[in-house]
Amino acid sequence: MPESKKSKFTRKKKVVYDRVRFTLPDLFDDDAEFNLPSARQVPLGVQRKLNSEPGAMENWLIENLMGDDIEDQRTAIDELSGEEIREFVKTWQKASKADAGKSSR
Repeated sequence: MPESKKSKFTRKKKVVYDRVRFTLPDLFDDDAEFNLPSARQVPLGVQRKLNSEPGAMENWLIENLMGDDIEDQRTAIDELSGEEIREFVKTWQKASKADAGKSSR
């Protein structure tokens, strides 16, 4: 078997996302806190997939939830619809100090 070459572009360190925490008091109890990676750190690969792969952003969010209540957070996100989703994203971006449609760089 040929020996596989190690990529020159292998990360030296695992990516660690800044965390943001926020609540949606109009929808959930005051202590229902989402714990997500910062919207400013959404990988370029996820951003590229937004138009071609529905759910790319949601899948990335779900994969990167943290806290003692990951399943509860996942269920709450999955049950959002319409205006609730817009409010969720707006609040997440605000907590991340990221403006919609603008790069963080």
